[in-house]
Amino acid sequence: DLYFLADVLLQTGATQLMGAPVRDFSYAFTHPEEYLNWIPPEERLEDDTKTILPSLYEALQYVYARNGEARVMMSSVRGRGADLFNLVPPFSDNTSLRALVKDRLQRWQGYMAQ
Repeated sequence: DLYFLADVLLQTGATQLMGAPVRDFSYAFTHPEEYLNWIPPEERLEDDTKTILPSLYEALQYVYARNGEARVMMSSVRGRGADLFNLVPPFSDNTSLRALVKDRLQRWQGYMAQ
């Protein structure tokens, strides 16, 4: 994907083209499950499929069911919409799950960008 390549290779990522890195859009240029293919076997955690991925699916389904994908981002992107992790269940009312999933998603994105 051209925009993901821009995210990886350019210092500002695809921000110049899209207004934000493509990984930050809730309508996901990269499907959350695709990240699992890039995790080195020795870095995989049971939580990846038991907690992290199901929580992301639940949050994204909440956004999609309300047609909010153009207004909700996967992170705080100034001027681009609300942060999924602060606004949407199951993260909005569970700070420990929010922190766990945000951290792990960033790691997944890092693996994919290598």
